[in-house]
Amino acid sequence: MAPSLVAKQTRRGKKSQAVPRSVASGFSKTWVRVFAVLVASTAVYLLLAVLCNNLKKHETVYFDYLADAFLHGRLYLSNPPALYDLTFYRGQWYVPFLPLPAVLMLPLVALAGPNNGLEVPFSTLLGGINVALVYLLLESMRQRRWNQLGSGSNVWVAALFGFGTAHWYIALNGDVWSLSQIVSVTFLSLTLLLAVRRAQPLWIGASLGLTLWTRPNLVLVLPFLIAELISREAVPARTRIRQLLALLAPLTLSAAGILCYNWARFEDPRDFGYLRENVARKLAADLHTYGQFNLKFLPRNVEVAFGRLPQFHAKFPFFTPDAKGEGISLLFVTPALFYLFRRVPRRLWMRGAWAAIILLNIPLLLYYNTGWHQFGYRFSLDYVVVMLCLIAANAGKKVSIPLALLIALSVLVNARGVWWWFYGQHVY
Repeated sequence: MAPSLVAKQTRRGKKSQAVPRSVASGFSKTWVRVFAVLVASTAVYLLLAVLCNNLKKHETVYFDYLADAFLHGRLYLSNPPALYDLTFYRGQWYVPFLPLPAVLMLPLVALAGPNNGLEVPFSTLLGGINVALVYLLLESMRQRRWNQLGSGSNVWVAALFGFGTAHWYIALNGDVWSLSQIVSVTFLSLTLLLAVRRAQPLWIGASLGLTLWTRPNLVLVLPFLIAELISREAVPARTRIRQLLALLAPLTLSAAGILCYNWARFEDPRDFGYLRENVARKLAADLHTYGQFNLKFLPRNVEVAFGRLPQFHAKFPFFTPDAKGEGISLLFVTPALFYLFRRVPRRLWMRGAWAAIILLNIPLLLYYNTGWHQFGYRFSLDYVVVMLCLIAANAGKKVSIPLALLIALSVLVNARGVWWWFYGQHVY
């Protein structure tokens, strides 16, 4: 064969293997938008934390002191600044909540100590990362044809998550309860993103396994992940079984690690320390009489999560959250969630998403605590990202005027919630 002909074929082969410019350009534009969403949402969160005068050191962060304890080879807190919601065991105070947030705070604490006061900037940064992850998740769904929205419309839905749900005021708090939920949203969103982008099941399971080190009940998102796995290209039964085992293996290791952590703290792998937790008097009676989970709590939790309305009045902004501070209905706080019911789920992944939402609600609705002192139902953060996936799928080819109005209303309601939370709790 002539050298010139060989050279031509070589050039053609290289050209055919190259990534098309349109694909590469689309890929780079997506990441530019992701970065823009990250910077913008983090900046708004941090600015609002400053305006709300919430950059002061909080007594009930605990994860910073737990990180310091880890650095000194301890699992308990030495001279904690507060005792509320800690667990006393054998002369020491322990943080009952699982420690992934403390692990993430290790570099900050190692550099600046446990009294660094950086918990709110840390939380707002994670909040911005969460909004960016949700946007990237929605874009990945579009590439997989799970939704038909364009990039601009996906920004709308990401904004709904960042500023039209309980995530907004929780991201600004910086206390132990809020940090636990913000970190859980980070790793849950990463898990869903890996699944939608068809990552190896082992990596999806590893991400979910880390998520369990914040809130173990999030293992109940598994129906979504399994449905996604089955929705991939057809493979032999043996291969599918291997994929499922690869998904579950990291969860088994994570659960074993949590049991070991419990044993190291309380000499019982099943003991999280919750039953001896130093809770408020209002909660202590139910906890000690009925335990953490009981059908007795179902009516109250359903009412707070889905039925409780605020107090309406004639003075702007026309409503004030419940005077008891137990929060108001998820559907009032985020009215855009009514778009969940626009279409009947027909695709397997959508049925898996609904199954996950239902399962995730079961322990929450049986829990002795409604979330207690809150604006919106904060436990909804366990499944709101899954809900947004369904809303994006139901939205059609673009964000319609009704959906845009519902998103705007959701943002306005939560703006009122942020103001009330930091400036006017229980006051008209």
